[in-house]
Amino acid sequence: MRTLAATLITFGSLAGGANAAVLLTVDTTDPSAVVITATAGLASQTGSSGSTGFDLRGFYTGTPAESFSAATFSSLVTPENGTTFDNYFNSSTTLNIFLFSAGPEFTAGNIAFSGSATFDLSAHAAFLPAAGASGNITFYLVSTPIFGEWQVSAIPEPSSAFLLGLGVLGVAVRRRRIN
Repeated sequence: MRTLAATLITFGSLAGGANAAVLLTVDTTDPSAVVITATAGLASQTGSSGSTGFDLRGFYTGTPAESFSAATFSSLVTPENGTTFDNYFNSSTTLNIFLFSAGPEFTAGNIAFSGSATFDLSAHAAFLPAAGASGNITFYLVSTPIFGEWQVSAIPEPSSAFLLGLGVLGVAVRRRRIN
């Protein structure tokens, strides 16, 4: 039993370390309610911008028609200066997320974002990235510096979720019999 616990702790540590540069996760399950959520990821660069937002580079799988829209909900903030981002614009394959007044500020080693935002990207459903896709986060309309990465959340297939649940149930039953 101790070996199993040690293995799970090790696996959890490795999984956490592998995602250290991921600053935002994206759930594209429902194109009319795409949710972008901050992780506890740390910015890799220090910088501030006169621009009013940041880009998710390589977000779209093709080039949808340009559009602009406000978020249906947003609490996505850069903690360094408290800027809440609540609009999006797409240009080519990049998703630009911005606010009309202040731009983001990042400090290397500090948490880059907090909160989440929900956008209706149903007009671009055919171009949304698949689970596991990822790309760079930069200031609005510039390609450098790179502050971290975005990643589309993986959605477990039903059989994997079922097997995981069955395994947890088996461990619980075995533990109950031992006690």
